[in-house]
Amino acid sequence: MAGYLLVAVMEFVSLLGFLLLSFVFLRLKRLLYWYEIVAGLIFLGLTIIFMLILWLAANHSRKLHPWLLRWQKWRQLKSNWALKTTNELSQMTGLIKEKPRQVWRLLIMTVVMHGVNAVGFFLIFLAAGKVLGIEQGLIGYSLTILFLVVSVTPQGVGAVEGLLPVIMASLGVNLEIAVLGILGFRVLSLWLPAILGMISLNVKVIK
Repeated sequence: MAGYLLVAVMEFVSLLGFLLLSFVFLRLKRLLYWYEIVAGLIFLGLTIIFMLILWLAANHSRKLHPWLLRWQKWRQLKSNWALKTTNELSQMTGLIKEKPRQVWRLLIMTVVMHGVNAVGFFLIFLAAGKVLGIEQGLIGYSLTILFLVVSVTPQGVGAVEGLLPVIMASLGVNLEIAVLGILGFRVLSLWLPAILGMISLNVKVIK
């Protein structure tokens, strides 16, 4: 839980710059719609909540525990989940205070990771027959990750595949190429790793 929360915060914070530029480009093109704004606000809210949890763990762990206890009861988790999670978060944030440079390194790594993934997004569309402009690629990649995070379905299944081709088409990309590009990116970034992971897990269970 603690490690996941830290990684999530780093990924969300590193994506904020990409999203901000994307929203500016969409606004200038008059293509910024209400559902994109709502998704952006939800994403910002999640980022703030996760950061608040880390701050409470670092400075007021006693105040954090009752909130985690309420979540434990609501989700019907194990009886020691709230206490265990509070202790893990406190220990992790204590280490962060001792070695703050490690957090900056992790943040830089996540920014680089998003950059590499964005390049992959451009290349997949290139293979599909479309050379994306900087604005098209940035918006497409950023909104793909945005709807992946805020969608009610796991990993944005259905939402990303349904919305992003339409958004890319509104940016001047042929709809067929947009569908092919988005599906290609999803296969390489989600479905292929998931399938390989399931195969690997089954092999280990058999052994």
